[in-house]
Amino acid sequence: MKKNILIVFLLVIFSSTVFSMSKNSVTVEGYISTYGNMPFTYLGITTSDDELYIIEASEKIMDKIENLKGTYIKLTGTVRIDENTSTKILTVTKVKKSSKL
Repeated sequence: MKKNILIVFLLVIFSSTVFSMSKNSVTVEGYISTYGNMPFTYLGITTSDDELYIIEASEKIMDKIENLKGTYIKLTGTVRIDENTSTKILTVTKVKKSSKL
C-alpha cells in the first residue's frame, strides 16, 4: 500500500512539473501595424479589445508579417509579459491571413 501511494505521489509531482514547463499556445487576431519612433520601431498587433502585443518571430515569419501590415490576420504563438514594461510580447510560430467578421 505504501508503495502504491509513493508511486502515485511521484506521478503527480512529475506531471505537475511537466505541465508547468510547457508553454501554452494562443491565437491572437487583429491588425498589424508599426509602432514606435525611428529608428526604434517594432511590429505589433492590436486586437478588437484594443490589446497591443509586440511581435517577436524568426526572420522568415517577420518578413511575412511585414508584408501584411494593415491587414487583419491571425497569429499563433506564446505570450510572455515583459517584467519592466508590463507589455505583452507574442512569440509567433504561425501566421494566417484572416477575414474580420
